Amino acid sequence: MSNTKQNGSIIAIITMMFLYAMISFVTNLAAPIGVIWKNAFGGASANTVGMLGNAMNFLAYAFMGIPAGKMLSRVGYKRTALIGIAVGFFGVLTQFCSGFLSKQKL
Repeated sequence: MSNTKQNGSIIAIITMMFLYAMISFVTNLAAPIGVIWKNAFGGASANTVGMLGNAMNFLAYAFMGIPAGKMLSRVGYKRTALIGIAVGFFGVLTQFCSGFLSKQKL
């Protein structure tokens, strides 16, 4: 029984590490995108436009905090973490497909 419990703990720890890695990747992705937007717009509003990616990333925490808390209380931590990972994969897949389709149009 001890071995089964230890395996379950290792899987949970690896899952949470993967979830935190996804969050940090998305958080740090906003900086290079902000530089691209800043260079694309130029002019007086360049710095404002460059910071929009960062601002929207952290505003997502404000908008999704209450729904995520309600989901935690309804379905629990494990299922909420798995749903978060699934939504993250869907977002990455959507971004990949949009980049692939836009490259086809060029």
